[in-house]
Amino acid sequence: MSKIITVNKFLKQQVDYKRLNKRIVLMSGSFDLYHPGHVDILRKAKRYGDILVILLNSDSSIRKYKGRNRPIFNQKERAKILESNQHIDHIIIFPEINPKKYFSLIKPEVFCNGLDWSKDFIGREILEQNRCKLVFFKRAALSASNIIERIIRISSIREKNGLIFDEPLFNRLASDTEVSQKLKVLSKEKEIYIISQDNKIFCLGSNKQIRKKNIVDTLLFMAKSNDFVLNHSYLISSRSDLIESAKEVNVHPMFFDMQNPDFKKSFLAFINKIMV
Repeated sequence: MSKIITVNKFLKQQVDYKRLNKRIVLMSGSFDLYHPGHVDILRKAKRYGDILVILLNSDSSIRKYKGRNRPIFNQKERAKILESNQHIDHIIIFPEINPKKYFSLIKPEVFCNGLDWSKDFIGREILEQNRCKLVFFKRAALSASNIIERIIRISSIREKNGLIFDEPLFNRLASDTEVSQKLKVLSKEKEIYIISQDNKIFCLGSNKQIRKKNIVDTLLFMAKSNDFVLNHSYLISSRSDLIESAKEVNVHPMFFDMQNPDFKKSFLAFINKIMV
């Protein structure tokens, strides 16, 4: 049975709750980008009564006070997420900019919300006239706005993507004028590494050389050192042992057989694909 109902349906059900002396706890909010702070406040709110009812701001009401770029999740998505919370009994979506109308209709025994609500919030007098207990919880350090800022900050960080070649393959490719030009262009946006015959890895255009116990350990060490992101990088080789090592650490393996007459054509197709 869905927890998402209209206020009229809830009021009909509330008659039975009153007959059974069930205490109604009311909360109001947008609950956009549901996070641990929401989980905590909902758990605490349910302790104050038997039936927890959420007044959920509609999309249009959120846009009026948070701007046209909000909400992140629409009202159906937000309501669906809240439905999964075991402490919530009913969810009522309301279109108004404030929920005071619903305070008069529902007349809850308890109203809970975060301390970020103003002490003289609109509709407080209605709740007090109906002898409703007001409970305010300390605001969680995390909020939807914090999460959005975190996402923006993380997305602005340029992740390093690597192209790792075995040395004989790279030398063969670099000797071709057309391929060499492509590699030069690619080196401006990706780090290029060469694996020598004795399994040392060095960065093209740098004196930096790294060698651990094996290729897997070397790749893991380089990822830990922030040289590149493993699953955004490619290991390009004609050696089957290197291809298997790449698979172990989630580096994309690209096998090219230098004896294949279409070797160059295949490699150029691959390069063109990752340059898009």
